[in-house]
Amino acid sequence: MANDYLKRLVWDQNDIEDMNWKECRIFAVAIHSDTFEVIFDAEYIYEAIYPEVSGQPFTIRRAPVTMVFENVIGSAPASGRCYLYPAVITN
Repeated sequence: MANDYLKRLVWDQNDIEDMNWKECRIFAVAIHSDTFEVIFDAEYIYEAIYPEVSGQPFTIRRAPVTMVFENVIGSAPASGRCYLYPAVITN
């Protein structure tokens, strides 16, 4: 792989503590009540390349991710509607 920073292509629940999700965008959410799954399509920023000259813009390297949460149990809003707005993971 050209970049050593992204050491592998598949990560799982055991890696979540080692990953930084700050400023990652979420593009889509799917809720499957029949299988108790919630799926997020997002981007993962795996590297920030800072310029050698101060004040110049930096570059980020990102990869698309699909996160699947299994055995999710909850309740829907009383209206049955869920409104999603552009979301960013900040912490």
